[in-house]
Amino acid sequence: MRWLYWLSGFWLTAMFAAIDFGWGAIPMLICMQLYSLCFSPCSSLLPAIALGALRDPSAEFGPMRMWATTGWMLAGCAVSWVLAADTSVLSGYVAGGVFVTLGFATYLLPAWQMPAAAKARNWKEVFGLDALALLRHPDHRTILITVTLFGMPLAAFYPYTPLQLTALAWAIPRRPWRSARRPRWSRC
Repeated sequence: MRWLYWLSGFWLTAMFAAIDFGWGAIPMLICMQLYSLCFSPCSSLLPAIALGALRDPSAEFGPMRMWATTGWMLAGCAVSWVLAADTSVLSGYVAGGVFVTLGFATYLLPAWQMPAAAKARNWKEVFGLDALALLRHPDHRTILITVTLFGMPLAAFYPYTPLQLTALAWAIPRRPWRSARRPRWSRC
C-alpha cells in the first residue's frame, strides 16, 4: 500500500499540475488514469486490512466507518474554509501531499498477515481474472457496463469542476479572513 499511496500522490499532483500549467487535456487525462490505476487497489485493500484487524467486525466496523465519513466531511470543510481552495488547484496539490503522507504513515502500521483463505494460489487468482466468471450473469454485466460508462465522464468532470462553476458565474462567497489578492495557484 505504501507504494500505491506514493504513486497516487505523484500522479494526482501531476494531474493538477497539468491543469495548472495548461498542458492540455491529453496529459491531464493520462495522469488521471494513472492516478486511478494506483489508487483503486487502495480503496479495497484498506477496508480488507481494517476488517482483518478488528476483533468483532460486525460491531466495530460501523463506528469506524462513521469516523471515516466524518473525517472526509472535515477534509472538505478544511479545503473550503481553511485553505479557501474551492476554485483553485491547491486542493489537488494538498491531496497529492496527503497521499504521500499516507504512504509514510504505513510505516507506523503493525505487521499484518493475510488470512490463509485469502492468499492467491495461481496467476489467475493473483490478477483477479477468476472474478471475470461473474460476468456470465447478465445482471453483473449490466452493472459493470453502466458503472463504467457513467464513471468515465464523471471522472473527467471532477478536475474541471472549478472551471465549470467559474464559467457559469457561480459566486463563491468571500470569507472575511481571505486576502483580496489572489495567489498564483488560483488561475484555475
